[in-house]
Amino acid sequence: MEKGNATTALKLLGSSADTGDGMLSNEIFGLATNRIEDAAISDVTITEDVAQIEVHFKQGGVSDTSVLKLTRTSTDWLIADNWFILNAEPGQIDVYTPARLNDVSLEANGLSVGTTKNDGLTLPAFPGTYEVTIPATDYFEETSVTYVMSGLLGGYGEFESSDDAFTATPTATYEAAALAAVNTLITTCLAAGDAASDDCPNMGYISSYYSNVVYTLVTAPDLTVDVSYQDGGLTVSTDTYGVVNMDYDVNYGFSTEVRHETNENHLTITAEVNVVDGKVVVTSIY
Repeated sequence: MEKGNATTALKLLGSSADTGDGMLSNEIFGLATNRIEDAAISDVTITEDVAQIEVHFKQGGVSDTSVLKLTRTSTDWLIADNWFILNAEPGQIDVYTPARLNDVSLEANGLSVGTTKNDGLTLPAFPGTYEVTIPATDYFEETSVTYVMSGLLGGYGEFESSDDAFTATPTATYEAAALAAVNTLITTCLAAGDAASDDCPNMGYISSYYSNVVYTLVTAPDLTVDVSYQDGGLTVSTDTYGVVNMDYDVNYGFSTEVRHETNENHLTITAEVNVVDGKVVVTSIY
């Protein structure tokens, strides 16, 4: 482990973990900083078939002590004992990512370590310091967190993380795409007339007495993007309302006469926009 050789360490420990899982590749472990060093046995206690070995070591220049527990599995030729390390499993780093990102690919020390599921991923790791990165995409900036696995093997909850947390910072491309998605929705809804769905913004009062509704955009609304809500998508809302002409035929049923009327209405909208299957789409209207 001092040399960063995960394959050999797993083999000698008799661990059930597989080489290549999480941080347990030679490439990733070999790039980890603050691996243990200067490890030396300071005390051995044997009681029947159970041994406890006290090991002194340093990590990040700080001295530490850990106890390995072993059990005697057999004895060859009456004198050669075979021992099995009981607490030989590597530790685990629990990585949690912002819900806004959905599931993402992760890199550790510049190498791929897997894809999150339900905004998280557990990575087996030996002691050391690892930089875990979510690479940049068209819609989110790159973000990294430094994780420190401490202890002789890193097992049993001896995991620490830096004070940083992953961020979900939208790119200018995402903000522009969000505005475009909302503007496309407005255009589609205007063209739909009286067939406009409930997923459209309010463009004027609609009655069952109205027919042949035609909307004409007089002044487009000024829209703004709010990126502050980390757990959801982007919020696109009206900064300055737009103006829409609404032309329609009306018959209230009192006679056969059909009148043609025109109203001028304000157009406002508040929409949530998300990345769904790689596309920026409007997911809800408030």
